[in-house]
Amino acid sequence: KINRNKPNLTPLTKMSATPSPADSTLPPCEICNKKIAIYCCPRCSIKTCSLECCRSHKLQSTPIDGNSEQNSTIICNGKRDRTKFCSLRQFSDSQLASDYHFLEDVLKVSDSSKRIYQGIARDYKNNGHFP
Repeated sequence: KINRNKPNLTPLTKMSATPSPADSTLPPCEICNKKIAIYCCPRCSIKTCSLECCRSHKLQSTPIDGNSEQNSTIICNGKRDRTKFCSLRQFSDSQLASDYHFLEDVLKVSDSSKRIYQGIARDYKNNGHFP
């Protein structure tokens, strides 16, 4: 008989509550360097271990391409750059879905701006001035 209420999950490895980075093949947290990094920032790929480290990362300036100049740093917002180049090797079904949704959003904004422009042009034609 199958128990439908409780899933049958098997842990991949047995780890202690606070494993050290040497205990695992996963990289250490790039913020605190104390625990194993289990999260990856979608924007800049910084590896973090907790929500606290993730928030700390978002408040720090991150150099772009290893350049430490003032004008080449960003404050990470944690959102994936939807326009970033993706090689064919890295292209997956999820990337295809993301690209499709991005193009749908672009189309929606384009249609909305056309309606606004047509409304302004119609008002100008009828009244002789902009609203």
